[in-house]
This record gives sequence, C-alpha cells and structure tokens, in this order.
Amino acid sequence: MEDLIYELKILNASLQRMMDFFIPPQDPKMFDDFKALKAGSRNGRLFVRGITEPDPIRFYELKGIDRVVTSLRENTEHFIEALPCNNVLVHGPRGTGKSSAVKATLNEYADRGLRMIEMPRDTLFHLFEVADLIRGRHERFIAFCDDLSFEEEETSYRVLKAVLEGGLETKPANMLIYATSNRRHLMPESQKDNLPVYSAGELHPTETLEEKMSL
Repeated sequence: MEDLIYELKILNASLQRMMDFFIPPQDPKMFDDFKALKAGSRNGRLFVRGITEPDPIRFYELKGIDRVVTSLRENTEHFIEALPCNNVLVHGPRGTGKSSAVKATLNEYADRGLRMIEMPRDTLFHLFEVADLIRGRHERFIAFCDDLSFEEEETSYRVLKAVLEGGLETKPANMLIYATSNRRHLMPESQKDNLPVYSAGELHPTETLEEKMSL
C-alpha cells in the first residue's frame, strides 16, 4: 500500500509539472466576452485571461482629482476616435485615486469598444506578444500597468521603453499604455547620480545613466 501511495505521489507531481507547461491557446473571443483582462506569465510564456468581476468604479465617485479625470477623459476620447493621443503616466502619493481613475476610464468607455489588459510588472517582457495578440482588432486596448516602478538591477524597463519609443515593429494603433506610479521617474534616482561620473569598468557610464533616466 505504501508503494502505491508513493507511486501516486510521483505521478501527481509529474502531472503537475506537465500542467505548469500547458497553456491553452489564446481565444480571440475573450475580447468579445470580457472588457477587462489580465496578463500572466507561466514558465516564460504569456497567457491572458478575462476578469469576470472588474472593479465597477465610475468617474463621478472620484473626488479631488478632477484634473487627472479630465486628462484621462480627453486622451481616451481621442484614442477611441483614432485621433492623436498619448501613453499616460498618472503619478502621485499612494492612496490618491490614481488606479481608480484608470479603472473608471474602462467603465466609462467599454461600451464604445475600449478594453483593458492589466499587466503586472513581471509580464512586461510579454508586451510585444500582447501587441501581436490585439493587432488589427477593431477594439481599442489599454495595457494597464498599476503601481509601476523599477529597481536598479531590473531590465524589464527596456522592453517598456522599446514599446514606447518604437522600432521596426511599431506599437499597434489600437494600443496605448496607461501606468500609475508613486514615482514621477520610474527608475530610482540616487545621490550619486548627481555626482561626477566615474566607472573603472564602463567606458561611457553617462550613457547608461541617460538611458535609465529617460523612462
């Protein structure tokens, strides 16, 4: 009996490892069924799932952030109408309604084709994959990066920077990035950044600093 239990445990562990690697194909129908979605990463692979009960917050419930709400309204209106618009960073102290304002934007414009994909920081490496997933669709998509900031040793900021600045493969016209942060600059700044730059190991240390601070 003990041998059987042992073998069943081994089988269960093997099945669990197989399930960890199995990610079902992304069904485009989810963009018809859900207005709010969330990206995830499993073993380095992207998956996107629908959110069945998104936060129902509306603009009229928000107090004291009228300027933020007005800016989000105007920019999102332009986005939906395919007019010139911008990616958005809403920054300010914690608890001032930044995230609620972005979520209210979805609820305000979902019936006009707006969709929102929440992208936690550990999924930013998949930004180009998300772009490919929504490219050419009739809906308008906001990639929502909540409470975004990067630490000194992180490199995922380069993916975000590449999407924002563009390259041979441009960000699709139906995609914007809205982020919230407690920081105005997403990369940390230290006192030494304002001192004369010297590095024994790097020929052009100022270029590294400029790249970091450009985000």
